Amino acid sequence: MKRGVLQCSELGLQLFSIYINDLPMSVKHVSKVILFADDTSGIVTDSFKKKTNLALTSLNQWFYINQLVLNITKTIVIKFKPKSTAHVLLIFIIRIM
Repeated sequence: MKRGVLQCSELGLQLFSIYINDLPMSVKHVSKVILFADDTSGIVTDSFKKKTNLALTSLNQWFYINQLVLNITKTIVIKFKPKSTAHVLLIFIIRIM
């Protein structure tokens, strides 16, 4: 392994948090991002198709620049659309390897 942090250690969690703390800035123009440990959630509330594509493109660039890999098998997209409104809430949950 050329780079990384120790898993299951207090120092590892802190170093990982420092390492990914600029992730929300990479998509702030299209999505609200919530970081929790190694899980990342993004919320898109309007123009979801366009903004989701922009958010995922920006995230892909961020991952590439920071030499991280997106764990596709643990990444999901959930679309919420209340019957009473045209507004759509899209949440994507990302797991970093």
